[in-house]
Amino acid sequence: MSPAHRLIPFDLLVEAVCEAAGEDVSDVFTRSRRRDLVTARRAIVLLARRHTPLSFEEIARRLGRRTHSGVYEMFLAARMMHGPRWLTLLERSVELARVHADAARTTEEAA
Repeated sequence: MSPAHRLIPFDLLVEAVCEAAGEDVSDVFTRSRRRDLVTARRAIVLLARRHTPLSFEEIARRLGRRTHSGVYEMFLAARMMHGPRWLTLLERSVELARVHADAARTTEEAA
């Protein structure tokens, strides 16, 4: 698998999106409808579908949602989003997630 298409663990992806968005990880798992949290959740769902093997149902479960339908709606909304801030959030999140994943792999190999 090429470096550009490596799988990223879901928990590292969540941490990276929250770091890039300036949000607390715990806030993403709440029911809050604050715009910045909704944007972070949409980024998580979109990137999880692109960089993990998880289904919508599995993503929903990990985000603490009851069903996959809301997560699917987040995914559709995320695909329609555009603009420099959105693209920067996505790019920065993937970059941070890969850095975290590489650091975790290095730590495991050293142990």
